[in-house]
Amino acid sequence: CLTPGVAEKPGACPAAVPEGLFYPCAFACLEDRDCLGAQKCCPLPCGPACLEPVPDKPGECPRVRPRPEPCVEEEEGDSCAHDRDCPRQEKCCFSGCAMR
Repeated sequence: CLTPGVAEKPGACPAAVPEGLFYPCAFACLEDRDCLGAQKCCPLPCGPACLEPVPDKPGECPRVRPRPEPCVEEEEGDSCAHDRDCPRQEKCCFSGCAMR
C-alpha cells in the first residue's frame, strides 16, 4: 500500500529560472507529487521540472466569504497570484472578490 500524496505542496515556483540551472527538455513531472521532498513541479521553457520552492510568507490570510454580485474589485482582476507578487511581508489573499 502507498500513502496518498498531496498534489499541491506548500510554497511557490520561483518567478525566474535559477541561474546556472541545467534542466532537460523533457517532462520531468506533471504535478508536485511527482517531485522528491519539498520540490514543486514548475513550468520551464523546455517543459516542467522539479525545483526547490520559494517559501510562503509567514502568517495566514483572513477567512472571508465571497461577496455577492456585482463585485467591483473583480472587474479589476487579481492584483497577485502568489505571496511573491506582494511587497515586503504582505501576503496575497482573497478579498471576497479577487486576490489582493
